[in-house]
Amino acid sequence: MDCTASAVCLRDKHGNYLYANKEYERLFKPANITRLIGTSVCYLFPWDKAEEHMRLSDDVIRQGTTHRTEVAVTAAGINTTHILMLTPLRNESGEIPDYLF
Repeated sequence: MDCTASAVCLRDKHGNYLYANKEYERLFKPANITRLIGTSVCYLFPWDKAEEHMRLSDDVIRQGTTHRTEVAVTAAGINTTHILMLTPLRNESGEIPDYLF
């Protein structure tokens, strides 16, 4: 997934990163964090934004549906707008242990 221009990550129900492609890390990984995997969304974003991400994530997991919205992002001093898409991933049993961002 590193060859896509889309920022892609996989987080668990608790907001901990399990995977992040290069574009996601370029946009969101602060310089003071050497490794994104295992880090919580709470360490990357201001508390109100992290709380909003977790609320949306909980909704996606509870409802089992994809959520799409626009988000404004400032990275390296550049303001951009992105489509945020939270998609639940189901295991063989149909349960949603993680979600895709």
